[in-house]
Amino acid sequence: MFQQAAWATTHFSAAAARLCQHYTPDQVLLAYRDPHSRYVLVVHMSFDDEWSVAEWPASLQVTDTWTDKTVIAGDHDGGTTTTLLALTPTDDGRMQVDPVPLPARSDARDAFAYGYGGGTPGTTYQALLRTTPGNDSNPARVASLARERDTDGNPVSQLWAALSTTKGPLRLSWPQLQLWAKSGRIHMAANAHPAETPNRP
Repeated sequence: MFQQAAWATTHFSAAAARLCQHYTPDQVLLAYRDPHSRYVLVVHMSFDDEWSVAEWPASLQVTDTWTDKTVIAGDHDGGTTTTLLALTPTDDGRMQVDPVPLPARSDARDAFAYGYGGGTPGTTYQALLRTTPGNDSNPARVASLARERDTDGNPVSQLWAALSTTKGPLRLSWPQLQLWAKSGRIHMAANAHPAETPNRP
């Protein structure tokens, strides 16, 4: 089985190694690949519960398949973190389900959340902005927009306002997300320090 091979040989992916490094061999009950060849571990935790730990995608290539019908969805399920998925109805009546990519080199403990202002919703915010066309590759600049407020004290970023205040299921349409991201980029460009503004011919 994979969990035996993982500690016996180096012939497995770096992503699989990152999944394994937080658990002992005795904790791993099951290991398999999903239909997209991503590793998934079923792990026995110290509080006598079982968790699924999955290799999470970073590539943005999947966003090329998202359409105007795509919805970004997350549910609290009674906890502080959520699984964030892009749901796209297909022409043949099926549902394409894609994990929302995390930024490359994310910590293995990074997770998605919403419904309050904090670091984990901040991960959600940066990951969603990263998926949009023309995204800003500077995480510090993106994070700073979430902290900005207008004269009434409301968040300048409509996306951050939605993420930090939504209670219950989170449902964001892909077209709306792109519009909010574009609005944020326009605001950042209009308020950029001269040193941050690219030179133009």
